[in-house]
Amino acid sequence: MSKKISIITPSYHSGKHIEEAINSVLNQEYENVEHIVVDGGSEDNTVEILQKYPHVKWVSEPDNGQSHAMNKGFAMSSGDIIGYLNADDYYLPGAFKNVLHYFEADGDFVVGKVKVLLDDGSSWINDPKVTHWDMLHHWRPDAFCVNPAGYFYTRRVQEKVKGFNEANDRTMDLEFLLTASRDFEIEKVNRLLGVFRLSRSAKTILFGE
Repeated sequence: MSKKISIITPSYHSGKHIEEAINSVLNQEYENVEHIVVDGGSEDNTVEILQKYPHVKWVSEPDNGQSHAMNKGFAMSSGDIIGYLNADDYYLPGAFKNVLHYFEADGDFVVGKVKVLLDDGSSWINDPKVTHWDMLHHWRPDAFCVNPAGYFYTRRVQEKVKGFNEANDRTMDLEFLLTASRDFEIEKVNRLLGVFRLSRSAKTILFGE
């Protein structure tokens, strides 16, 4: 039987883009997948959109930030393979197919490339390194995968790391990657897996601009 993939989407006032995120999971054409949306109590049209997709498991209620939402989504999940897809982002066609064979060969963590889409419509490719040493030098170009649309891992990885640091609401992804890379080999697939919409606020957090 094929491995079950759980995609977890933290969301807040994401009505503008969340439908594209949902459809990018559907368009993977992979049957054994669950999509979980943890919404922080949005007052826009997010819930109205979620109600259109009965296959999506979702909750909309106040939370304590993105890390808390991500951990809550993991607790709701049951998949063998975990992926996080922010509500503003989306997977590219074939993303699941490009990583599944690593997990079928008993891999634990796979990282690919991410297309970073800027507010002005320009873009660049994040082609990340995957070793703990390289990611420690996070200020260097492509030192790490800048968005979770570019990586998937087995359930036991998050259980070992004990989730995302809920006290860290700015660089929790990098902290997770660094912690996981101490105990698990991270493999690299030379494929574009997803698109990350980099807003001005996110750019400030990532690059200090």
